[in-house]
Amino acid sequence: MTTASTQCFSSCWRFFVTESYLGGMNLYVQEFGVKKTHDEFNADLNMRAQFNMFVQFIIVRYANEPTVMAWELANDFCCNSSVGASPSCNTNTITQWHADESKFAKSIDPNHLVASGYAQILSLSMAF
Repeated sequence: MTTASTQCFSSCWRFFVTESYLGGMNLYVQEFGVKKTHDEFNADLNMRAQFNMFVQFIIVRYANEPTVMAWELANDFCCNSSVGASPSCNTNTITQWHADESKFAKSIDPNHLVASGYAQILSLSMAF
């Protein structure tokens, strides 16, 4: 695994100490980003290659695990986070990222579901 991949697991605790979340996509942006905008995670090919190495490591390790229901691509994926986004990020950017990453995950493990992990698609009143 790459340095960024291993730090994703260990840096989440910093939120509770410094109130600055440094894990997940933001960590990739900080480690590999050029412009240091959150949506670089969607578009930068080097960053996506680093992320895909991590995804492949996890999926290969647990592909035959019967207790895995699905692979969640990201949690509450959006254009920005505690790191700002460029003006070019929009729903098409996010949709394309999900399409690409789900295809990648399915190429490694066709037997499990792939979930977007995206919340706020429906309002609570529409969900019931």
